[in-house]
Amino acid sequence: MFSYKMPGAAKRLSKTKRAGITMSVARIEKKLREGGYGKRVSPCASVFMATTLEYLCAEILDLAGTEAARVKNKLIHPRQVMLAIENDAELDILLRNVIIPGTGVRSQIHPLLLEEKKSSRKNQIA
Repeated sequence: MFSYKMPGAAKRLSKTKRAGITMSVARIEKKLREGGYGKRVSPCASVFMATTLEYLCAEILDLAGTEAARVKNKLIHPRQVMLAIENDAELDILLRNVIIPGTGVRSQIHPLLLEEKKSSRKNQIA
């Protein structure tokens, strides 16, 4: 079959391609509407949220990749994701109450245990 394309017709682009990102804008817009977060949802809200989520994912995966390379792993495991979040100050504050399954326990040493006791030689001899 022969299909004729109009000479002046523009090619249709998805919202994701127009925004120049990878994460699906339409899917996030659908979830925003279904969630009932407001009576109306701006078209820009889903683009902004998709862009923000994509940036956060890229940042976390970049740090986790660095952590995996440090321990000489070729794959990124959940443990490296948790350690990457824990070692970054802003991400640690943002994701403080998030539990990632399969990561083990969070490494934390109580500050009182880190304090060195000042003891003099006179007290030890007596």
